[in-house]
Amino acid sequence: MSAIDDLLKLLDRIPLWKKLNALPDRVDELEKRIAILESASKEPSEFLDLGMCLLKRNPTGGYFNTPLCPSCKKPLSDFFPGKLNCGSCSVVLDSMAVMAAVKKALAS
Repeated sequence: MSAIDDLLKLLDRIPLWKKLNALPDRVDELEKRIAILESASKEPSEFLDLGMCLLKRNPTGGYFNTPLCPSCKKPLSDFFPGKLNCGSCSVVLDSMAVMAAVKKALAS
């Protein structure tokens, strides 16, 4: 058995062998992470994040077309010409960019 032990000790010095030995544990870890991500993605989010603003999911399907503040999730208003702002947290966004993003999201 000493020849096998010597061979195993020799193999343990090879970096690729160490990586191969670690693969079963790594695969198990990744399978758990994938299962968590898949279960999370099956339940739709209440909001659709458009980057600059949010849209709320309509219970009957699709999304409402009112853009929401990305910080506090309250509706944005057009208080200033060409700008949408949040009265609660003072977020100000370009209304043309927001409405283009909303239109694109609702079309898909």
